[in-house]
Amino acid sequence: LYWSAEDQLSVNGVASAALTTEEAGKASAGFTFDSTLSYPYNVVYPASSANEVTFLAEQAYTPGTFCAGAAPMYGYATDASSAIQMYNLAGVLRFDISGEATLSSIVVSAEGANLAGKFSVDCATGALTAREEATNVVTVSFGEGLALTETATPIYIAVPAGSYGMVSTKIYSTAGEVMTVKFDSST
Repeated sequence: LYWSAEDQLSVNGVASAALTTEEAGKASAGFTFDSTLSYPYNVVYPASSANEVTFLAEQAYTPGTFCAGAAPMYGYATDASSAIQMYNLAGVLRFDISGEATLSSIVVSAEGANLAGKFSVDCATGALTAREEATNVVTVSFGEGLALTETATPIYIAVPAGSYGMVSTKIYSTAGEVMTVKFDSST
């Protein structure tokens, strides 16, 4: 995973300056802040309120990966001697799809947990707690459509890491066709 231009972290609820194009495309980055911060540092990406992350309910298709900002991370530092290591909160569902259809969207829903929305994160442990407005549905849209071929196209969807029980996936074509795939994520 690499940082992108405009990426921001927040430490204790204070957003950093956005990364520039020159700083993008690297596995590590230096973020600057206009205010004085106090330890412990509770760090989240993308920048948001203190100890809060958002998993996107609407994700745009991005060839070869998931969409920007879809995979929140957290970090924690107790004092100046602690390096801040960022840890992923997301898992990724990968669907390899081939055929002759043109896809319009994929809708994933889970019976056992929330897949999107706002979550509180304990930055010392990485424990997530879904907020009331969290949902168990994520949609990936393909704009004007994604034309499939005989070679499987990987589609990546970022969700909170974990097990969700039964997951139902509906794949919609631009011709109005629907394919449903169900699987047990706990096995």
